[in-house]
Amino acid sequence: MFTWSTSAQAQTLSTSVDASNSWLIYLLPLTLVALLILFVLKKTHWKHPKTLPPELATKPVIAKELKSDEPGISIPAEPADVSEILRDSESSWLGRLRDGLSKTRNQLSGSIGSLFGTKKVFNDELLEELHENLYRSDMGVETADRMVAALRKKFSGQSEMPTWDQVSQSMRDEITAIFGAETKPLNRPASGPMVILVVGVASVAFDGVKAAKARAVDVLLIDTAGRLHSKAELMDELAKIKRVIQKELPEAPHETWLVIDSTNGQNAVQQVKAFGDLVQLSGLIVTKLDGTAKGGVIVGIHNKFHIPIRYIGVGEKAADLKEFQPREYADSLFS
Repeated sequence: MFTWSTSAQAQTLSTSVDASNSWLIYLLPLTLVALLILFVLKKTHWKHPKTLPPELATKPVIAKELKSDEPGISIPAEPADVSEILRDSESSWLGRLRDGLSKTRNQLSGSIGSLFGTKKVFNDELLEELHENLYRSDMGVETADRMVAALRKKFSGQSEMPTWDQVSQSMRDEITAIFGAETKPLNRPASGPMVILVVGVASVAFDGVKAAKARAVDVLLIDTAGRLHSKAELMDELAKIKRVIQKELPEAPHETWLVIDSTNGQNAVQQVKAFGDLVQLSGLIVTKLDGTAKGGVIVGIHNKFHIPIRYIGVGEKAADLKEFQPREYADSLFS
């Protein structure tokens, strides 16, 4: 009896446990399905926010005015006007140009300015000293002659000695006049790539005319191998390079620019002559004006060869290279 009773109880308990386990087996998948549905609904809700009722959608949204004195509130500044940004950039460039020409300016202002502070008479003796100081700034004899002639014409015969401000203003005007009021425009072709041949005493060569035509590029810069202007055989190679270019594009190069180092002073004049005799130069790029007191060499070169100055450099960064503006340059030499 005891044994049967115990067996029956065990059987009943086993049946109860089996029934409980069967509910757990069904409950677990249902719970997972419910969680999955809830997750999908939330994701759908996040991706597709509620749309406003038609009566609210047409109403304008009025933002609360923020006050800068409210705690935790920081009102962003309005974006600067484009013209304001350009003015800042121009001002920054003029500052770098003036700093770059400081050595040349100090020499001119110091040596020439002192003449008009110590001399009492505007005569040939003063003009001779002025000529000597202009020559020292590497403007060259011809340019110094022209500058002195202009000053003699303007100030000779005056009862009073001209001031340094008057003289420096006249020199700025004359330098600007040497370069001309307008810069010669670039020779841009009506179609095909514009080919610019860059020559000088330090560069790296590559030939890309065929690739430029195939890829329909707008401008192709060909930087020729470095060569000294005193090496005849290397200079002759420039003529060969030009012929190679013209096999692909007969009218090229449209521009031929020479890069010169302003620290070379009068040697730069010889470079311009040597390269100009071999290839027709249409522009000059003058670098390192910030590292020399010979910044006046630009004036002498242009006065002698009448080749446009395309760009000038006053440092090593991209922002330190800019299109040449005669008036900016002249003003920076004397103020």
